[in-house]
Amino acid sequence: MLENVTEAQDIAVQPGAVWEIPEKARAYLLDLLQGGGAGLHVEFTNLLRTFHDLAEVPRSAFGETKHALSGVALEMELDPLPKKVERKRLIRGPAFRRRNEMALRIL
Repeated sequence: MLENVTEAQDIAVQPGAVWEIPEKARAYLLDLLQGGGAGLHVEFTNLLRTFHDLAEVPRSAFGETKHALSGVALEMELDPLPKKVERKRLIRGPAFRRRNEMALRIL
């Protein structure tokens, strides 16, 4: 992290790199894990998992299978997902088309 630096070019981040920075400027590492950051990451991951559960997405869609699946078995496990998408398209498609027509009329 660079602080109080107004412009910079070609800042090489590598072992042994030497930077010339103006007076009153600071360069330091941004530690995302300090102050309970790790807990925040875990909490976010759990919330994301809950969101996917509510969205009815199969766990195997995220690579979480308990055992190796063949192509046919994986297709059967993921089959509810395209069916859900098709169901949503049937339900919401006419409303989206009507909304688009109204927007084009306004334009």
